[in-house]
Amino acid sequence: MARIALGMEISDDKVVIARIEEQFNEPVVQEIISLTLPSNIVVNGDIQDADTLSELVTQAIEPWALGVANVVVGLTSVPFLKITERFPIMPMDDLRSEINIRLKNSPFFSGKQFQSGLMVPAAFRSGDQWNPPVLYAGIMKNIVDSVQDFISLTGFNLVAVDLVPFSILRTISWKGLLKQDHVLSIVIENEYIDLGILLKGSLVFTHTIRRPMDKMIFDLDYSNEIISKVNQFLLAYGNYFPGGEVLDKCVLFSRLTLPVFWIEDFQKEFEELEFVEYSLFSNISFSEKQFDKDRTFDVV
Repeated sequence: MARIALGMEISDDKVVIARIEEQFNEPVVQEIISLTLPSNIVVNGDIQDADTLSELVTQAIEPWALGVANVVVGLTSVPFLKITERFPIMPMDDLRSEINIRLKNSPFFSGKQFQSGLMVPAAFRSGDQWNPPVLYAGIMKNIVDSVQDFISLTGFNLVAVDLVPFSILRTISWKGLLKQDHVLSIVIENEYIDLGILLKGSLVFTHTIRRPMDKMIFDLDYSNEIISKVNQFLLAYGNYFPGGEVLDKCVLFSRLTLPVFWIEDFQKEFEELEFVEYSLFSNISFSEKQFDKDRTFDVV
């Protein structure tokens, strides 16, 4: 029997829901819908009215929810903290404790309850690295709790809660698309630009630039400011990994329609790298009956 799941991306103004079905051992997006939310249903990623949200979602997906049990939720608008640091080799439980201490003492959380996660890049999980890089992140616990409450009202099983910047990078890397490459990734969202370094598919270094991109994207000078920050990011990467891998590709993905001059500026600045504008259709399968590259997804 084919496995079926829902993917939900929740932001303050909308919820995007996809029905994904396994076909021949490969996930295929069968349905997708975007729901515009009334104000104050979700505020800074915190679901304030789980009853109304669950009613909106269950009504919208009723025609194609049959057989669905599991849901994965991605969060877009939430305030989050993610850091790459080097740690001495230690037992995983000790590493988690050390990371939680650092997050607890950070001004970002200021003593508030949070949930954390960590990842040691695959390339550093073995060997005698005395201080392997560790990527860790934290978000407010009340936000995760609000998602759990909302999903419980829908009757589905919550499998995972993820930050969209990580979800996008996993999507870009799906099917081993970047497995052999050393990549600078640039992801542009409404409220931020997310930068990453992926070495053979593993994210080893990351930074988020928080800016209202939807309001600044047509500023002719702003692309130069962003390019300057990307170069600072690359310099920081060089300091963390002296003598490390040389990058050979720049992958750009934007969910905003970028002016042509942005693309041209990026290509010119990073001309020594192979430049790729990522498209979901390059490695994600969509039902041919339901989707094509020019389709505008339904908005309710």
